[in-house]
Amino acid sequence: MNLRKLSYFVSLANHLNYTRAAEENYISQPTMTAQINSLEEELQVKLFERSNKSVSLTASGELFLKNAVHILNYYQSSVQKLRDFDKRQESSLSVGFSGPIASEYIPTLIATFKSKFAKISLNMKKGTLSGITQDLKKGIVDVIFSNQFEIQGHPELDYEVLFESGPCVIINSNHPLANKKYLTLQDLRGERLFATKDHASSELSRSAQILQSGGLQYKDEDIIYDEEVVLSMVAGGLGLFPTSRWYNQYLPYKNNNKCLDLHINVENMKFVIAWQKDNNSFALKQFIDISQNYQWGKYSI
Repeated sequence: MNLRKLSYFVSLANHLNYTRAAEENYISQPTMTAQINSLEEELQVKLFERSNKSVSLTASGELFLKNAVHILNYYQSSVQKLRDFDKRQESSLSVGFSGPIASEYIPTLIATFKSKFAKISLNMKKGTLSGITQDLKKGIVDVIFSNQFEIQGHPELDYEVLFESGPCVIINSNHPLANKKYLTLQDLRGERLFATKDHASSELSRSAQILQSGGLQYKDEDIIYDEEVVLSMVAGGLGLFPTSRWYNQYLPYKNNNKCLDLHINVENMKFVIAWQKDNNSFALKQFIDISQNYQWGKYSI
């Protein structure tokens, strides 16, 4: 059985006239007759009573009509949903991210997304935490990777936590403190401490503010924009970098630097994906879903 036969059957059941049913389907009357006969033979059930003057449905035909109409409607609905789904994929999505470590997971995440939604055009934009947050609020980007300290305070934004990580200190491997199992605030007093800052503001980044509230002090000249520069300065033995433990997965100077836990009473850093609450686009929803299912285990430390 095929859908065309079902369509012919429904048409004849509606008109109860072979000629009009044939005209509706742009076929000849003999072809319509042959198709209905073929359907009855296939079902081994008589669907119509025929005479020289009239055509009528049998009891079996009336029962089959209800199912046939349901099947055709379901097929049309399915086709329309499929076409709508395919059309929604012909869209675009702009993703904002910050920091060198983002460059590690971004390629794999993007590749996974593109393998499933090849028609969605993806654009990437790298910037500072505050910069990409402003881009998100302005609609320049659709979604960003950030942390809860940066996103909190923006009621128009929504976010999901992907993983969280406690505080640590990136330290030169030859530093006198490097052999300790962990560090405390007392260990850091008197040390030169680096922090990152946002490009558009002289204020400390939110994460650095949290650590500073725990008693860590920063000099203006040690608040540096580029995290890569900070890590290279630590590798050169110029100071320490209090940050989040997830940097332990990304140490471009692993031969020179190491990551030690910092025992301090501060909230863990939560890595989040954020977007505007009123953005209900298909592309955004799919990207959020894939990000939530990404294997973040090695970062959640």
